[in-house]
Amino acid sequence: MTKPLKILEHFVYAHLPPNLANVSRHFHDLAHRMASDLPVGPELHAGLRKLLEAKDCFVRSYLEANPMPARNPNYSMAHEKRDPVTGDVLPENSPYFARITPPPLAGYRGDDQ
Repeated sequence: MTKPLKILEHFVYAHLPPNLANVSRHFHDLAHRMASDLPVGPELHAGLRKLLEAKDCFVRSYLEANPMPARNPNYSMAHEKRDPVTGDVLPENSPYFARITPPPLAGYRGDDQ
């Protein structure tokens, strides 16, 4: 079995809203098919990089035609914890949430003083 290519991580789409996932899914499928069917080498890596660039262009094209609603400026996705398999946002009372929440920094009080 060959080692998975790191660039394939950038084709994951489970974390995206359904409309963007529909655009990205095709690139994910093609990238994984090419990675499994072709020999690993510089041309495969170049092709996957260009496919990733193309995916980004098509997602931006979709967003230009279908703008996403503006987020609340006080909202931060940094506090969301997602299921690594489904990409669903986990509720704070989830037992998995506690395992992936880093401990607080020592000496950090959380205020600006």
